[in-house]
Formats: sequence, structure tokens, C-alpha cells
Amino acid sequence: MYQKIKGSLCLLLAAAIWGFAFVAQSSAADRVEPFTFNCLRSWIATVALLGFLLVRGRLRRESLLPAAKADRRHLLMGGIACGVVMFVAAGFQQSGITAYPDAVASSGRSGFITALYVVMVPVV
Repeated sequence: MYQKIKGSLCLLLAAAIWGFAFVAQSSAADRVEPFTFNCLRSWIATVALLGFLLVRGRLRRESLLPAAKADRRHLLMGGIACGVVMFVAAGFQQSGITAYPDAVASSGRSGFITALYVVMVPVV
């Protein structure tokens, strides 16, 4: 029973953070350029992720990178590929939010289209 409640609360928290992010994106679109916003957002995420990985690595006493050179190269190439796709997608998304006229629910529409990815990706 506890696991179901914990899982539901985690999903609720993730949905709330995700929803609030679209409101922040539409507010930021009025003040900064799309690539500036995405750059700052990416740097904040990088610092947070590196902090998490360093703490996790110290607690588990393991290296951040694989020991084998081929595995490190595979990890790096996959990371670069995912980063490029994320850069393009986030750029289009933020540019789309910026391009909406005033008094239009840009964050709601952007969130809806982004949520469709959850359905479209497995189908494709």
C-alpha cells in the first residue's frame, strides 16, 4: 500500500513541476530570447545533475565514467546525440512559445503538444 501511495505522490510531484515549468517558460519568453533561456536552463540542470552524480558516486564509491575506453566513447557519443536532439527540441519549443500572440494560452498549448510526445514516440 505504501509503495502505491509513494508512486502516486512522485507522479503528482513530477506533473506539478512539469506544469509549472511551462508557466515559467511562457513568462520568460516575454523577457529573454529563446536560446538565452534554454542556455540558462541547461546550465542549471548541468550543475544540479553533476552535484547529484558526485554525491551518488561518493556514496556508492564508484566512478562517474565506465572503466573501459570503448564504453566511455559509447557513453560520450550517446550523450552528444541526445544533447543535440534536446537542444533542437527545446529551441523549437521555446521559440514556439515566444511566437504566440499575447493573450493566448501558449503554455497550455505547448504543454499539450509536448505531452503528445509520450504517445507519439512509442507509436513511431
